[in-house]
Amino acid sequence: MMKVKECMSNNVTCGSPDWTISEVAKLMMEEHIGCMPICDTSKKVVGLITDRDLVLRTIAVGKDPNTTPISEV
Repeated sequence: MMKVKECMSNNVTCGSPDWTISEVAKLMMEEHIGCMPICDTSKKVVGLITDRDLVLRTIAVGKDPNTTPISEV
């Protein structure tokens, strides 16, 4: 049986609340991840964004992914 720690990563990719939706989506694609913690300047987690959030809370409601900050999602 596999343990969770065997498939976890210690090198976590974080986003910033002021990044655009497009920037976060591109990084998630490059890193092959479906969710990303959003951290402030002191690396404290202030939120979590998922690929589902990107679709349902941005694209589906007509927000511009190139100008909308992730903090609005």
